[in-house]
Amino acid sequence: MGPNTLRNTCISLWLSQGMPLSEVLRRCGLKDPGVLIRLQRHVNSNAALQTTGQREQGG
Repeated sequence: MGPNTLRNTCISLWLSQGMPLSEVLRRCGLKDPGVLIRLQRHVNSNAALQTTGQREQGG
């Protein structure tokens, strides 16, 4: 597991807990909110794929 995985996991958790975007940006040292929006879309699409897979397997 690399440092980007750890960073992205923290960001995902913060966003899912409802932390304001401005605070997440500050904590990460980012200036472009587009980075977080793309990450959030990626995480949400992966979660949707996992959920779909579980339904198809009956779980």
